Amino acid sequence: MKNITYLLLLFLIVIGCNSNISDAEEKQVSELIRKAQVHRMNGHLNQAQVNYLKALEIDQNNTAIRYELIGVYIENDSLGQAFQVLKQIPEVERESTDYYHVIGGLYDYNGQSHKAIESYQKALNLTQIPVVINQQDLNLLINYAMLETLAGKRGKRSRKIK
Repeated sequence: MKNITYLLLLFLIVIGCNSNISDAEEKQVSELIRKAQVHRMNGHLNQAQVNYLKALEIDQNNTAIRYELIGVYIENDSLGQAFQVLKQIPEVERESTDYYHVIGGLYDYNGQSHKAIESYQKALNLTQIPVVINQQDLNLLINYAMLETLAGKRGKRSRKIK
């Protein structure tokens, strides 16, 4: 289950908050994020962390950067730091699917299955079943189905159908 959770965290598409930064700062943040992603893919987690932290200094309201940083901390087995970053997410954004999904992944990775399932269920309750119109919508449906499975709902539903 840890591998599934880890993959979900990697593929989770998160939209950051609206920020009040200049175009030049936005370009700088984008470049730092790009560098961090390259470092992360190449296994240079310390460099990725440095770049994400620099990007956060410039755009402190960008939740997407925080989620990426959490992913780096998970890969480094630094769950304490990951939980600290999660605590820094603004209160208004804590009632979102993404927040509960990420905290569920952290609990799962930390071996706290019961808390993880509770968080996944909260995320599932906040998520609507996506409508598939084209191939790009399939990712949303797959993410929903994975979340449903992690929340413990998928197996129960299929048993009822039989």
